[in-house]
Parts: sequence; C-alpha cells; structure tokens
Amino acid sequence: MIFYHNFFVLALAEELSKAYMLKRLFTKYPIGYSWLDIVVFLQIIAIGFDILESLLYSIGASVPIVIVRGLTFPHLGYGLLMGYWGGKAVRSRNRLYYIPAIVLPWLIHGMYDFCLSPEILDLYESIALFAVLIAFLDIVLVIIMVIFVLKARKKAKYTEIILEAGFIYKNT
Repeated sequence: MIFYHNFFVLALAEELSKAYMLKRLFTKYPIGYSWLDIVVFLQIIAIGFDILESLLYSIGASVPIVIVRGLTFPHLGYGLLMGYWGGKAVRSRNRLYYIPAIVLPWLIHGMYDFCLSPEILDLYESIALFAVLIAFLDIVLVIIMVIFVLKARKKAKYTEIILEAGFIYKNT
C-alpha cells in the first residue's frame, strides 16, 4: 500500500500534472517554442511543485524529513528529464520519446518519496540516506542542465521553433 501510494498516487500524478501544466502553457500562450524553451519551462514548473510539496510534507513531519526535503530540490532533475525527452519527442515527431519523459522522472520521484515516507523511515531510518543519494543525483542533473542550456543556446537544433500555435509542428 505504501508503494502504491508513493509511486502511483503521489509521483505519477505529479509528473502527469507537470506535463499537463506545460501543455496548458502552450495552449494559453500560443507562440513558437523551441526544445530549449520546453526544458526551461519544465524546470520552472518543477520548482513550483517542489516548493509546494516541500511545504506540504513539512507540516507535521519529523525533523529528518523536513531537513532532507528542505535541503534538496529533486524536482529540478525530474523537470530536466521530462523537458529533455519531451522536447526530443516534439522535435523528432516521435511519440515514443514521451515514454522516458514520463517514466524516468516518475520512477526516480517514486523512489524518493518512498524512501522518505514515515512508515518506511520508522522501519529503516537509514533509508533516508538513499533519498539523499537520489537528491545528489538530481544535483548532478541540474549541473548537466546548466551545461545543456549554456551549450544549447548556441545551437539551432535546440533553439529553432519546433512547436507553433495550437501544437502545429513547423515544417522544416
């Protein structure tokens, strides 16, 4: 039940919500978007979800959970993975790239939440270290994202408009 709650109720619902928020942004503001735009917008959406989730989990939580959630921002890594693969799906017009765009962040997010769930921490306190390792992986992903953005802004592959108003793909 704890596994189902963390992986499906929390993590999958949140990752699908991020994808929905991005799609809503595209339809509300129908201008041209590039692959780099998709990555950056998902980072912004992910930060919003991270702040909200950290605040909600901090209410009535134990001190270790508050410390780990307060010092880590794993959603940045989830947003990077979703943005990169989602942008690749849009650019290549290959819907199969949407699978890693949802599955990778979902699995990592589910593991993170599972390791920090109070029921599991009561049984195995040291499992919180695994959540910190996941958060460290996300720090590495954020560093990769910064490098990606710095390099991508100079390459047409990442900055050309690939998505136009109303989700009509640019004919290039």
